[in-house]
Order: sequence, then C-alpha cells, then structure tokens
Amino acid sequence: MLQKPKAREPKIYQIGEVVEITGLTHRTLHYYEELGLLGEREHAPGKHRLYTDDDLERISRVTRFKELMGHQLSEIKELVDLDQERQSLREEAATAGSKAEKARKLDRIREIFVAELSFLRERQSRLGEVERLLTERIKDVEADIRKLK
Repeated sequence: MLQKPKAREPKIYQIGEVVEITGLTHRTLHYYEELGLLGEREHAPGKHRLYTDDDLERISRVTRFKELMGHQLSEIKELVDLDQERQSLREEAATAGSKAEKARKLDRIREIFVAELSFLRERQSRLGEVERLLTERIKDVEADIRKLK
C-alpha cells in the first residue's frame, strides 16, 4: 500500500537568518512589517521576530516588484497581496466543487491580472513622460552647443 508523503515541517527563521538569506537589513524588514508588506504579523514585544518559508517567498516578491518595476512600497504591497490572492485562488479553483465556483475563482484571477496590467501600463506611461522630458532637454542642450560653434 502506498503511503502519502509526510507533510514537511515548516522551517522557522529568525530575523538574522532572513537578513542573511535576503540581503536586506533588519531595519528594512521592520519597515516592511510596519507597512504590512509581509502580511499579518504576530510578534510578542521583546521576542525575536520569526519568519516562515511563506514569508521568505513574500519578501522575494516584494524585492522583485521593487527592482523590476520601481513601484513605491504602497503599490508593491497591493501587487504582492494581489499576487498572493491569485495563487490562493488558483489552488482553490483546482479543487472547486462546481463549475460555477471554479468559474468565479477564475474570473477573479482574470480581474487580478487586469489590475496588475493596469499598474504596469501606468508605470510605463510615467516612464514615457520622463523619457520625453529628458529627450527634450538633450535636444535643448545640443541646440545650445551648436550655437556655440
């Protein structure tokens, strides 16, 4: 008889280990917690902050959004929350009891992708404006240089 594989015990990390793994500082992790970027956190005063593999994954997503998209942390929190919701919905949809329930979950996943795409397009628009402004300034300086020749 085949036995189900045992569920892996979740690994717990102290903040120093998370600093080593992620390359972030204690202060940055505390700040991320204050902003709610790491989800709901319970931590007794005077006790070490503890993190799980899920927390490390969330930190990775925050870092990825920040590096790749240059979003402000408030935007990153919203994106990470949406990303996490989408992942949960995907798992729930796979085990949904009815087609209607599965369709509702998949529709919400689509809405999340649309919201993320909207974030991206807004960011591209802002970057396009900065690009146009810098291009104009370069042309102005080049015109000034030509006048000096």
